[in-house]
Amino acid sequence: MKKLIYLFMIMLVISFTGCKSCKPETKITPEDLIGNWNFQSLTFNNFLYDTEPELAGLDLTYSYVQLSFIDVTTTEIGLLDHRGSLTPYTKNYTLSNNIINFDNDSFVFHIENWETFNGTVLMVKFVSSNETNEAPINGIFTMIR
Repeated sequence: MKKLIYLFMIMLVISFTGCKSCKPETKITPEDLIGNWNFQSLTFNNFLYDTEPELAGLDLTYSYVQLSFIDVTTTEIGLLDHRGSLTPYTKNYTLSNNIINFDNDSFVFHIENWETFNGTVLMVKFVSSNETNEAPINGIFTMIR
Protein backbone atom coordinates (compact mmCIF):
# COMPACT_ATOMS: atom_id res chain seq x y z
CA MET A 1 0.00 0.00 0.00
CA LYS A 2 2.87 2.34 0.84
CA LYS A 3 4.36 1.69 -2.59
CA LEU A 4 1.06 2.52 -4.24
CA ILE A 5 0.75 5.79 -2.31
CA TYR A 6 4.39 6.59 -3.10
CA LEU A 7 3.80 5.92 -6.80
CA PHE A 8 0.66 8.05 -6.75
CA MET A 9 2.58 10.92 -5.09
CA ILE A 10 5.32 10.74 -7.72
CA MET A 11 2.78 10.82 -10.54
CA LEU A 12 1.03 13.77 -8.90
CA VAL A 13 4.32 15.71 -8.56
CA ILE A 14 5.25 14.97 -12.18
CA SER A 15 1.87 16.15 -13.46
CA PHE A 16 2.10 19.45 -11.56
CA THR A 17 5.72 20.17 -12.37
CA GLY A 18 5.38 19.44 -16.07
CA CYS A 19 6.53 22.11 -18.47
CA LYS A 20 3.71 24.59 -18.96
CA SER A 21 5.49 26.22 -21.89
CA CYS A 22 6.51 22.97 -23.56
CA LYS A 23 3.86 23.52 -26.18
CA PRO A 24 5.64 23.25 -29.53
CA GLU A 25 6.27 26.61 -31.17
CA THR A 26 4.01 27.24 -34.12
CA LYS A 27 6.09 28.24 -37.08
CA ILE A 28 4.86 29.98 -40.17
CA THR A 29 5.93 28.22 -43.36
CA PRO A 30 6.82 29.72 -46.75
CA GLU A 31 3.54 28.29 -48.04
CA ASP A 32 1.69 30.48 -45.51
CA LEU A 33 3.25 33.60 -47.04
CA ILE A 34 2.37 32.97 -50.70
CA GLY A 35 0.52 35.90 -52.28
CA ASN A 36 0.46 39.66 -51.77
CA TRP A 37 0.78 41.36 -48.40
CA ASN A 38 -0.25 45.00 -48.63
CA PHE A 39 0.90 47.72 -46.26
CA GLN A 40 -1.63 48.71 -43.63
CA SER A 41 0.41 50.53 -40.97
CA LEU A 42 3.78 50.95 -39.29
CA THR A 43 4.16 51.14 -35.53
CA PHE A 44 7.46 52.83 -34.75
CA ASN A 45 8.72 54.53 -31.58
CA ASN A 46 5.34 53.94 -29.92
CA PHE A 47 3.43 55.73 -32.67
CA LEU A 48 1.09 54.29 -35.29
CA TYR A 49 1.73 55.59 -38.82
CA ASP A 50 -1.20 54.82 -41.06
CA THR A 51 -2.11 58.06 -42.83
CA GLU A 52 -0.40 59.79 -45.72
CA PRO A 53 0.65 62.90 -43.73
CA GLU A 54 2.13 60.77 -40.94
CA LEU A 55 4.05 58.54 -43.36
CA ALA A 56 5.25 61.55 -45.38
CA GLY A 57 6.60 63.14 -42.21
CA LEU A 58 8.42 59.96 -41.19
CA ASP A 59 9.76 59.58 -44.73
CA LEU A 60 11.73 62.82 -44.27
CA THR A 61 14.00 61.05 -41.77
CA TYR A 62 13.69 57.34 -42.53
CA SER A 63 13.60 55.16 -45.60
CA TYR A 64 11.48 52.03 -46.12
CA VAL A 65 8.60 53.34 -44.02
CA GLN A 66 5.82 51.87 -46.16
CA LEU A 67 6.55 48.30 -47.26
CA SER A 68 4.50 45.57 -48.88
CA PHE A 69 5.46 42.00 -49.79
CA ILE A 70 4.30 41.42 -53.38
CA ASP A 71 4.13 38.19 -55.41
CA VAL A 72 5.51 36.11 -52.55
CA THR A 73 6.42 32.55 -53.48
CA THR A 74 8.06 29.90 -51.32
CA THR A 75 11.49 31.26 -52.33
CA GLU A 76 11.06 34.90 -53.43
CA ILE A 77 9.55 38.10 -52.07
CA GLY A 78 8.89 41.25 -54.04
CA LEU A 79 9.72 43.99 -51.54
CA LEU A 80 7.75 47.08 -52.54
CA ASP A 81 8.76 50.40 -51.02
CA HIS A 82 5.71 52.56 -51.73
CA ARG A 83 7.84 55.67 -51.35
CA GLY A 84 10.57 54.48 -53.70
CA SER A 85 10.39 52.42 -56.86
CA LEU A 86 7.03 51.58 -58.34
CA THR A 87 8.17 48.01 -59.00
CA PRO A 88 8.96 45.47 -56.31
CA TYR A 89 12.56 44.56 -55.55
CA THR A 90 12.29 40.78 -55.99
CA LYS A 91 14.92 38.57 -54.38
CA ASN A 92 15.23 35.24 -52.60
CA TYR A 93 14.41 34.88 -48.93
CA THR A 94 14.70 32.27 -46.25
CA LEU A 95 12.25 31.63 -43.44
CA SER A 96 13.52 30.03 -40.27
CA ASN A 97 12.10 30.24 -36.75
CA ASN A 98 9.69 32.96 -37.89
CA ILE A 99 12.56 35.11 -39.22
CA ILE A 100 12.34 36.31 -42.81
CA ASN A 101 15.82 36.91 -44.18
CA PHE A 102 15.46 38.79 -47.46
CA ASP A 103 18.39 38.78 -49.89
CA ASN A 104 21.14 37.58 -47.51
CA ASP A 105 20.59 40.05 -44.67
CA SER A 106 19.61 43.00 -46.87
CA PHE A 107 16.42 43.11 -44.80
CA VAL A 108 15.61 40.88 -41.83
CA PHE A 109 12.13 40.70 -40.32
CA HIS A 110 10.67 38.78 -37.38
CA ILE A 111 7.08 37.61 -37.72
CA GLU A 112 5.50 39.10 -34.62
CA ASN A 113 2.08 37.47 -34.85
CA TRP A 114 3.29 33.91 -35.41
CA GLU A 115 1.14 32.63 -32.54
CA THR A 116 -2.06 34.22 -33.82
CA PHE A 117 -1.37 34.18 -37.57
CA ASN A 118 -4.61 33.53 -39.45
CA GLY A 119 -3.51 33.93 -43.06
CA THR A 120 -4.98 37.41 -43.50
CA VAL A 121 -2.84 39.67 -41.29
CA LEU A 122 0.95 39.60 -41.17
CA MET A 123 2.88 41.63 -38.62
CA VAL A 124 6.65 41.82 -39.10
CA LYS A 125 9.26 43.63 -37.03
CA PHE A 126 12.06 45.21 -39.04
CA VAL A 127 15.02 43.64 -37.21
CA SER A 128 18.02 44.71 -39.27
CA SER A 129 19.32 45.76 -42.65
CA ASN A 130 22.72 45.79 -44.28
CA GLU A 131 21.14 47.78 -47.12
CA THR A 132 20.49 51.01 -45.21
CA ASN A 133 21.04 52.62 -41.83
CA GLU A 134 17.96 54.84 -42.23
CA ALA A 135 15.32 52.13 -41.87
CA PRO A 136 12.80 52.13 -39.01
CA ILE A 137 14.57 49.33 -37.13
CA ASN A 138 12.27 47.70 -34.56
CA GLY A 139 9.26 49.15 -36.33
CA ILE A 140 6.38 46.73 -36.81
CA PHE A 141 4.69 46.61 -40.21
CA THR A 142 1.13 45.36 -40.39
CA MET A 143 0.17 43.96 -43.78
CA ILE A 144 -3.04 42.40 -44.98
CA ARG A 145 -3.77 39.91 -47.71
